[in-house]
Amino acid sequence: MITAVTEGIQVSIEATYQAAFSNPHSHHFVFTYRVTIENKSAHTFQLIRR
Repeated sequence: MITAVTEGIQVSIEATYQAAFSNPHSHHFVFTYRVTIENKSAHTFQLIRR
């Protein structure tokens, strides 16, 4: 898991390889991603878009 904090906003990314949907012989690899955003500051923030 990769995590970064900027101005009190913590963003964590977890990537998972999906072997059942991948085909390494044809260089086709599928991953899923989980993105977690946490406000660690005392301020209110709004996520405008993905």
